[in-house]
Amino acid sequence: MEALVSGIVVFVLAMFVGVEIIKKVPSLLHTPLTSGSNAISGITILGSMVVSGMAAGCAKKAPADDGMAARIEAAASKAEMAANKAEAAAKQATDAAQRADAAAQKAEAMYHHKLKK
Repeated sequence: MEALVSGIVVFVLAMFVGVEIIKKVPSLLHTPLTSGSNAISGITILGSMVVSGMAAGCAKKAPADDGMAARIEAAASKAEMAANKAEAAAKQATDAAQRADAAAQKAEAMYHHKLKK
């Protein structure tokens, strides 16, 4: 019970800190931050695909009947294809995040240049 209460307290405090941090971020930077978080999500998906592929590979080594081995091999093949697609998507997301970051830096420089005038 004590762990649950402390977990809820940490969650609520994290919410307040997160809201305060987000409120202080200029609107020009919201897009690059979102792109960065999408890239991180893509990498997480890629990792889960790799782990599932490894698990399927381990399962292939386990003794099983021929039908089960064929199904496991097919699942491993699909997991490998999905991992390749996820890797490509993660690369695209990272590239998009880098482009958005460059655009945000350019916009911020223009904003500061206008403030100096």
